[in-house]
Amino acid sequence: MTIIPPPPPPDLHVLAALRHARTPVIFLDFDGVTHPEPSNEAFTQLPLIEEVLRAHPLVPVVLSTSWREQLPMDVICANFSSDIESRIIGATPVMDWAKRNSHVVPISRNSRQFEVELWMYLYLTMDHPWIAIDDREHWFEAGCRNLLTTNRNTGFTSDDAQQLHKMIMERR
Repeated sequence: MTIIPPPPPPDLHVLAALRHARTPVIFLDFDGVTHPEPSNEAFTQLPLIEEVLRAHPLVPVVLSTSWREQLPMDVICANFSSDIESRIIGATPVMDWAKRNSHVVPISRNSRQFEVELWMYLYLTMDHPWIAIDDREHWFEAGCRNLLTTNRNTGFTSDDAQQLHKMIMERR
């Protein structure tokens, strides 16, 4: 069994710039987002996501996909266009259910939101703006205003692109 090392922490200069700019962080899932699930071809919808990100050049990306548990970051990041790949600043920590109640600050009990909030707690602040793009609404608290839910059968669509643009603008 191959053990995938955790990604390195984000660059301190990048984090300082984020804190100052209050730019929202995008937490990106893959299956059901960058491509439909199930699908024979990965990343079919990634160009549409990248198009939105290009319109917001200061918005960084953190990977919140389960792929981070199976593949090294450099292999995962190679699927992105080079201009967007350079904006990937890390991946969420893999959730340790045994330790999830040991945090000083309250963090969601929902699995993916827990990972996002833990990343925010470790590297920025809990009140820093963020947006998660995911197809599994139940991995977040009901009514999570930071969640853009995609349809897993289609992945990210042009309607999702409009919604993401709007969400980014609202959080600037």
